[in-house]
Amino acid sequence: MDITTKTYYGETFLTPGQISNTTLAAYDKSVTIYTTGADIVATSLVPDCMFNLTYKLQGPNLYQGAAGNYIWAGGPAFAFDNPESYVTGNITVGGKVINVVPEKSVAWIDWQWGNTYAADGWTGFIFLLSNGVKIITMTTKPSPKYLPVSISTLVFPDGHHEVHALDTDFHPWDPWVDPYTNITYYNNYLVNIPSRGIFLHSHLPVEGGQTTVRSDPTRLNSVADSYSTFEGVFDGVPVTGFGITERKENLPQS
Repeated sequence: MDITTKTYYGETFLTPGQISNTTLAAYDKSVTIYTTGADIVATSLVPDCMFNLTYKLQGPNLYQGAAGNYIWAGGPAFAFDNPESYVTGNITVGGKVINVVPEKSVAWIDWQWGNTYAADGWTGFIFLLSNGVKIITMTTKPSPKYLPVSISTLVFPDGHHEVHALDTDFHPWDPWVDPYTNITYYNNYLVNIPSRGIFLHSHLPVEGGQTTVRSDPTRLNSVADSYSTFEGVFDGVPVTGFGITERKENLPQS
């Protein structure tokens, strides 16, 4: 996504390989991701989205639910993140190779796995705040198939975690429609974590960020991970931030 030209490209790839707690090695002709020593290397030869990046994990990990697992759509989900990976390499934009400046860049890496899937949709926010706190939230949309989940995990610069419930009404407004899937998303949301005094406005500078399967652009295959800015208060103190608004819309009810 280029927030200057307001253009983006996103597509989903099913890359064969092994991704586990101990091994990361996934390869195909277009996209590869693997470990080399303590680093992670990700490359893409996709014409609209070429990159060659190396990530060095640093700083405290964020363990979702503070333990790295919680109940999601009726079963256990496992997830942890490294919010401030040191990234080097390059990306290609409009045919021009652009080198990453590590000191002015940051990469958020997350691992998620489990046997459950919230098929009726969810909303998530993943962001870094100006006070050094990193937060990830996950909220399922209402479903007759499983109990609702609405959880936020906070990691502080010293590594300590907090887990809080968040308001399930994000008051979305200013809709936009993705041209590939005809799914409606929104430019603005409100994030409210009452027990921590957090109230933020999430805004999308670009109407984009959806990934889908180009040959089969359905709701099942599509999710929007849109770059967002955040502004509001944390315990009564003004904060700003940036990150991702993730939106998975409901599948048609059968």
